[in-house]
Amino acid sequence: MALLCLPKLAWIALSDNPFLRKHIEQINRTQTCLSLFKEDHLDDPNIGEILGSGASGVTRKYDVESGEIAVKEFSAAITSDGNPEEERRVCVLISDLECFGLVKMLGQTKKGSIVMELLKNYDVFAQPPNFVTCTKDVYGDDAQITKKEAIIMASKLLHTLCVLHRNGICHGDFYGHNILTSREDKSDVKLTDFGAAFCYEKDSDYGRLIERIEARAYGHLVNEISCLLRKNESCQESQTIASALSNLSKECHNSSPHNTNLSELSTNLESITANIMLE
Repeated sequence: MALLCLPKLAWIALSDNPFLRKHIEQINRTQTCLSLFKEDHLDDPNIGEILGSGASGVTRKYDVESGEIAVKEFSAAITSDGNPEEERRVCVLISDLECFGLVKMLGQTKKGSIVMELLKNYDVFAQPPNFVTCTKDVYGDDAQITKKEAIIMASKLLHTLCVLHRNGICHGDFYGHNILTSREDKSDVKLTDFGAAFCYEKDSDYGRLIERIEARAYGHLVNEISCLLRKNESCQESQTIASALSNLSKECHNSSPHNTNLSELSTNLESITANIMLE
């Protein structure tokens, strides 16, 4: 419990920790069954085109009768992020949420790999931290964002986090490099990579603390969006929006005993949006 109370902690991966296992057992008894994709080639790693790989597994592109899909094959062992089985469990839970900020989970293969919609013409919003920035994502000199994209992106991502935490799911790695943006409309965003995600009891004493930790991660991202906006657009309205987002970020890091939760942040962001006229 002391670890969760650290005032600046913004990312935490608790997958497969013993204190969560009783809750996980309850989830397993009521978990939704995914649709089964019976095509044998979906479990053949020699056929699919690799889209990405990480500690928890490999994602490949395959063709089926209905079109192109993405399939994630999970690692068999515990990884630096946690237990891949926990990520798979989270993916199954996500399949019921119907949230526009999440990649659609379509089903599973015969061997249990997760079948997802294939996103086309999307790019990562940022690059991972390096040895210089440590915990801060890296943005290229040409990275740009408009005032409208900044507000909509911040709103959609906060909504996505609210949906996850209402269902007792913590992403655990909420960073710009795990967010995909459409090349056609940067405000069209998807939160991806649930390798560090885990399920928790949202009404427990520790649940409130976990939500606060993820709120701080959101605060860091909002501050980065604000900085990009200040750099790219110098008009008064853009600077006003950047300042409002910066204040929202500070609210996420508020260390008072009555910390603002994600739902309250969402209400505050709606108020900011209502008071700013977007073109």
